[in-house]
Amino acid sequence: MKRSSNRKPLSELLTRAVLRDLANMRDEGPGRFRKRWHELYGRYTDDDLLRWRDELQLLWSVPFATIRHPDVSRLEKQLAETIPLQETPRNAAILEMAHHSPGDPLEKVICESWLREAGAKSPWVVEWGKQKRIRANPRCLPAILALACVGHADRFGICRNPQCRSPYFFTDRSDQRYCSINCAWLAKKAAKRKWWRTHRAKN
Repeated sequence: MKRSSNRKPLSELLTRAVLRDLANMRDEGPGRFRKRWHELYGRYTDDDLLRWRDELQLLWSVPFATIRHPDVSRLEKQLAETIPLQETPRNAAILEMAHHSPGDPLEKVICESWLREAGAKSPWVVEWGKQKRIRANPRCLPAILALACVGHADRFGICRNPQCRSPYFFTDRSDQRYCSINCAWLAKKAAKRKWWRTHRAKN
């Protein structure tokens, strides 16, 4: 993917593409992500990418959850449902954060963890123009994740089609249940078949 400058802030479109590609990364490894984003993020290890993927998936699933000590067991359950590899060190790190952050929103716990990792790596650049603003350095993936989650958490959606291969997407409407027209059609078709089989069996 060619860009005019490695220091130029990512556009909103590219930022959302990074988040979608990371959240939908397969368990077998980040090969597809690396193929598309190697120029910017090739220096990160597979473990880094998979850990950030797990944290992003959890945040995407319950972005506005608040952690309380009794909720940690519920968070463990959420991890098991969201991330099948329940006993990995990546999940242990999330639970460790939760135990030390009673009363904090989950998005704060995860985003501040990303910001700590980004801290010494020049995570910010200034966008000079009529409206000057600080943006995430496009080469610092933790900073991109934290800033994008702060700005887009209310648009995180998970496709309701169980066969969808990229279920994490950005919604256009608050009631959007599917990532695409094709997924909506396939899911409704499957629901109709199930209804027909159930009701035909009763007759």
